[in-house]
Amino acid sequence: MMTKKDLQAYLSSIRYNKQIARSSVHDWAIHHNIVSSDAPQILQDYHIRLWLAKFVSGEYNYLRSIYNLDEVNPQSIRRDTFVQMAGEDYRQLNPQLEAWSVMYIYYTGLPFNLSTDEHEALAGMSKRTLRRRKNEGVSLLYVGILAS
Repeated sequence: MMTKKDLQAYLSSIRYNKQIARSSVHDWAIHHNIVSSDAPQILQDYHIRLWLAKFVSGEYNYLRSIYNLDEVNPQSIRRDTFVQMAGEDYRQLNPQLEAWSVMYIYYTGLPFNLSTDEHEALAGMSKRTLRRRKNEGVSLLYVGILAS
């Protein structure tokens, strides 16, 4: 069974572009036919990243739709447009939307990264609150993955 700690470590490896150690995330992905057990780990990681990005994007855009906000599409978005859209997320004052927004910003492979300072200024939140939202997002992702 995948552990939340392993998921968090896996996500951290994605965020900081570090080598990903084999973990229960790989076993979970093999068990759920997201990757093949015969595939090299680098290919497994590629497919796991795609699956996670799709899952996070789906949850994030679903919550945005509740507030009648436009869908965010990482393939066709410019940095300035995304910064504006992310700002909309934080103006809704919904911690769950904020958590998915953080997950989207950190883990979907956007072609640009917001620094922690930029993100803090955009959200109008302290680093501590952003860290809290990220942890909430990891918990939401973990529960969502286990339920899928």
